[in-house]
Amino acid sequence: MLYRKKGEIMDERLKKLSSTIVNYSLEVKPNERVLINFQTEKPKIFVKYLIEDIVKVGGIPFIRMVDPMLNTVLSELTKENRIQEIKKHSEDDNENYDSFIHIRYSTNDFENKNVNPEIKKLALSFMRDIGVDIQDIKIKIEESAFPQSELPEFLSDEYKNKLRMTPLQKITASVVYPGFETDLFTEESTGIQKLFAFLCPFLDIISKGKILICDELETSLHESLLYTLLKTFLSLEGKEQPQIIFTTHDTSLLSLDLFRRDQIYFVEKDNKTGVSDLYSLDDFSPRKSENIQKGYLQGRYGAMPIVNFKDIEW
Repeated sequence: MLYRKKGEIMDERLKKLSSTIVNYSLEVKPNERVLINFQTEKPKIFVKYLIEDIVKVGGIPFIRMVDPMLNTVLSELTKENRIQEIKKHSEDDNENYDSFIHIRYSTNDFENKNVNPEIKKLALSFMRDIGVDIQDIKIKIEESAFPQSELPEFLSDEYKNKLRMTPLQKITASVVYPGFETDLFTEESTGIQKLFAFLCPFLDIISKGKILICDELETSLHESLLYTLLKTFLSLEGKEQPQIIFTTHDTSLLSLDLFRRDQIYFVEKDNKTGVSDLYSLDDFSPRKSENIQKGYLQGRYGAMPIVNFKDIEW
């Protein structure tokens, strides 16, 4: 971002040559004092070019390098009196410099940095196994500073300062099909989004022997797909012993072909006290051949919603 003395944005073309910025965007004049403010050492070559171009036109360059991590620590430990000093220091900048160049560096170094290749391979393989012909998934994370113009006026100076010093991360994900790509967050169905959201932690607990806790697992997932996921999980063998603890309203999962009877629990709420009771299917000692779904729908195991249709006006 480029600012003149009054603070308004003059130009956002961060990738333009430094000569364009100095000579046209800011129109630096002889003896003008220019502060170059930037984060980390990554744009230092670009800063070097800016310094050279400012000197060429007779300007006086100054630099200030900010470390986002240390600034965040400083912000968290800052007391009210220091906040006032920071504010005063910012006001002094307006008096001491004629032009400002704030370099908000954005990088693609985060692209696939946190992507586990093993988990990604398993996820893509599973997608193809269930008939979803996805060739690849591309994750991109861009880091940038919080835009000054978007800071809400009602926030305190302390919180505004924290936002200024905390890098923003913009995450995009592209799903690659044969011949085309889609944006996972804006162009894919809720079902595919839900599947990706569940599949990654699902595969992570499998590989590391963790525990996944999920509320209403069936939401936005087709029942046959959910059944396949659970069947795959329960058929795993190896030294790792991952677990899934989940709630569901999908009665088709009440199957002894899928779960053991000591793995299925019901929750029944007492309408008078509001207390919920958790109990196991094993308490009823059902036979292996018993149709648990049918028995549940018939009220054999309790935990059924009670609806008084007589009181409902149609």
